[in-house]
Amino acid sequence: VTDKQSGEPLHSALVTLEMKQGGISHKILSGLNGGFLFKNVKDGSYTVKVEYVGFKPAETDITVSGATVNVPVALEGQSLQLQEVKVNSVRNSGSEASAFLADRRAASIQNSVSARAIEISPDLSVANVTQRVSGVSLERSTNGEGQYAIVRGMDKRYNYTLVNGIKIPSPDNKNRYVPLDIFPADLLDRLEVTKALTPNMEGDAIGGVVNMIMKDAPDKFSVKADGALGFADFGGRNFSTFDRSASLSHSPRYTNGESYVAPGSAFPKNAFTYSSKSNPVSSLLGLSAGGRLFKDKLGIIVAGSFQNNYRNINSTFFGTETDRNNNSAFLTSIQARKYSVQQQRTGLHTKLDFKIDNNNKINLYAAYFNLEKNEYRYSSDTDLVLGRTIPGSGRVSNSIRSLHDVQQIFNVTLNGEHKLAEGFNMNWSAVYSKATDNRPDEATLDLVTGVSVDPTTHQFVQAPLNIDQSSSRQWQYNSDEDKSGYLNFSYDSKIGNVNATWSAGGMYRSKTRNSAYDDYTLRPSDPSIQVYDGDISKNNFIVFNPQGSSTDPLNYSAKENVGAAYAMVKLKTGKVEIIGGARYENTDLSWESNVPKTVTGKTGSINYYDVLPSAHLKYSITKKQ
Repeated sequence: VTDKQSGEPLHSALVTLEMKQGGISHKILSGLNGGFLFKNVKDGSYTVKVEYVGFKPAETDITVSGATVNVPVALEGQSLQLQEVKVNSVRNSGSEASAFLADRRAASIQNSVSARAIEISPDLSVANVTQRVSGVSLERSTNGEGQYAIVRGMDKRYNYTLVNGIKIPSPDNKNRYVPLDIFPADLLDRLEVTKALTPNMEGDAIGGVVNMIMKDAPDKFSVKADGALGFADFGGRNFSTFDRSASLSHSPRYTNGESYVAPGSAFPKNAFTYSSKSNPVSSLLGLSAGGRLFKDKLGIIVAGSFQNNYRNINSTFFGTETDRNNNSAFLTSIQARKYSVQQQRTGLHTKLDFKIDNNNKINLYAAYFNLEKNEYRYSSDTDLVLGRTIPGSGRVSNSIRSLHDVQQIFNVTLNGEHKLAEGFNMNWSAVYSKATDNRPDEATLDLVTGVSVDPTTHQFVQAPLNIDQSSSRQWQYNSDEDKSGYLNFSYDSKIGNVNATWSAGGMYRSKTRNSAYDDYTLRPSDPSIQVYDGDISKNNFIVFNPQGSSTDPLNYSAKENVGAAYAMVKLKTGKVEIIGGARYENTDLSWESNVPKTVTGKTGSINYYDVLPSAHLKYSITKKQ
């Protein structure tokens, strides 16, 4: 094989020998001298094809009849004019390498858990994922599930939670911190825990920040699904449930007004009706679909997750009191508790990003998270003080509590990223978020019995199980609504051998919180008929406080406006990086509660500001240290 123009041999040309009849073919590459050799070729008619990069392919017909056949092939050069060369790279944002890179490039101390690490872990909620991060421990709920992150030993009130870098409200009616067990772990691209704040971050977290980076649109259209079923075996113990079919969604006072006097018939007895089932089946389902359209200008992803699980938990609660004389604590009671908890965790989110041109990009993100819990708790309290004459005797208080709780968080964020000039960038966000918690008809049935000593026989006598005077029905509904705006500018410059990034920006948030709470105390209507045999239909109640608890402090409304501005600079030279700056925040808070007018703080307002300076020094020993 030679070059037709120069006569030079061409090595590594692809030579194919094909039999015209029979379809037999052989392939070989030409040697350094351009030569090629096919041995033991059967007689017949063949076609020799030769291909080489930059030359036109050539074909030659030959006939083999026992003798050696020489086939000289001269290839004619072929030139092509390239119009465009594209080099594309794809980064998997959910990989371990991507999470490590994010930590290395972070301005402050940050640890991340990638989507890949979450996939191979047994963690179903974001709360449980956080325990994979060094310096983070978990505060667990009564059912043993992780709920709040404790960063560097700082209590949960010193941390806040972000979704894609945006702060979200809490469904709690007393606190600002967000329970992380609401969020399904399989919707995350990456979980970031930041342990030190920079001036461009909101200033109410001296412990740390948990940031959930949600899944983004993939570069190519893809659909991912996963599912699982779990058979719950509780070692012979059944799973206890309660009937909430006729439960009221809101309290009688909330529905009928402040002056409504609720009769006993206003409270359906279904919440005091209990049953059990054996070996319930847990389930898990996740689905996501997404890709890019219009020549990769528009990215879309839609993802959802549903988890339904059951847990039985046994625990012991020790009641204590403190002796005011010598400040020593002493044990007053031991309470054995048994829980049956069903949790249904749902998450839905969608994201659209549109690349207008190389300098402008718009993102729209919407998410909905829901945690629904049905909890049955049976507790038995053997009091160590009241009614005890000799060991083995005394009062026994039993309590059965059933609650249905629904926590929801909704967020929609419109975001823009713009390159205004070379090295000069701007981004902005308009955010609406709302968190709610609805706990309709939490029902507690208090029962009392005991063991006494017969004075004649000196034998222990078991008293009947009676309904106590303090059974209750509680309703709780609260909401936390945020409307926020963010604006940030950055400019890259060079000062000698130092790369400098100058940043400035601000945010404004208008927050509204409302809470409604009622606690009714129920007592047996006929004190002579208060024996409880497991069938609540035989028992009737009267309402001790028929107008509810309108003056409880958990009936309130509050408004809060927060404005902030910051300026910072990042200087980098070689292995050294320095960040310095300050943040200014102004808070205007006002509230009104339903406590009596004689109580100090029924209404009020407070306005204050903070100046928060900070400095960070980072030295990169290597790319991994």
